[in-house]
Amino acid sequence: TIEFILKVVTYGFICGEAAYCRSGWNLLDLFILLVSYFALLGDVVPLFTPLRSLRILRALRPLRLVSAHSGMKTIISSLVQALPDVTNAIAVVLTFQLVFAILGLQLFMGALATCSEPSLLTREACVPANAPAEAPRTS
Repeated sequence: TIEFILKVVTYGFICGEAAYCRSGWNLLDLFILLVSYFALLGDVVPLFTPLRSLRILRALRPLRLVSAHSGMKTIISSLVQALPDVTNAIAVVLTFQLVFAILGLQLFMGALATCSEPSLLTREACVPANAPAEAPRTS
């Protein structure tokens, strides 16, 4: 809070080349600060208790320290820039997984079913006659 106030007084909020809102890291800091205040408001005022769910976003607090270290800024920026490529790779992997899952279902459908009771030799003997079609096999 004090850091926010000092930066706004020193650089300005919107106007100016070094204004607080001109930096994405400062906007992230402001977002985390506002979320913290809204969560605190939810703790204090009973009317705003649904805002307590914003406490989850307090996990973003360590990102406020990133703005002080240029090396960490570079790492976080690189990770954010790599997200579209990672998303595409995940989509390709999930597509292959879907294809092989469907293929596996078609190839092995019912072939791996076994009865846990060795004295029962047929599927009809293993599954009770009154069991629904989706019922698990009984032992």
